[in-house]
Amino acid sequence: MFRDCFLTAARRAVLASSAVLGLAACSSDVPPPNAQLGASSAAVASAERAGALQYAPVELQTAREKLGRAQAEAQGERYVDARRWAEQAQVDAELAEARAENKAAQEAVRAVQRDIDTLRSELNGRPAS
Repeated sequence: MFRDCFLTAARRAVLASSAVLGLAACSSDVPPPNAQLGASSAAVASAERAGALQYAPVELQTAREKLGRAQAEAQGERYVDARRWAEQAQVDAELAEARAENKAAQEAVRAVQRDIDTLRSELNGRPAS
């Protein structure tokens, strides 16, 4: 009985290690995520142009850090991790861009509202406040 349990445990160990080795072999077939790295870099640049440095600096910095991590993983030929970090960087950069555009739009609305208030005051003969 002990022998049967031992053989069953040994078989499980062999199967598990075979599976791990098989997965390791498959991971070497993963191509470098060059397109994703490029898309992530473009997203960071777009966020910068949208004013994320001023309006969403935390999100922009997070995107930059994740992009750097993705590039390091790609250089180390850890392409699965590189792709994951690059995808996260792209999402963070897109968030930074959206927040920057939103804040810039809010400022523009406030400026237009001030102009409207000024015009109303002038039409009513009162000085603008």
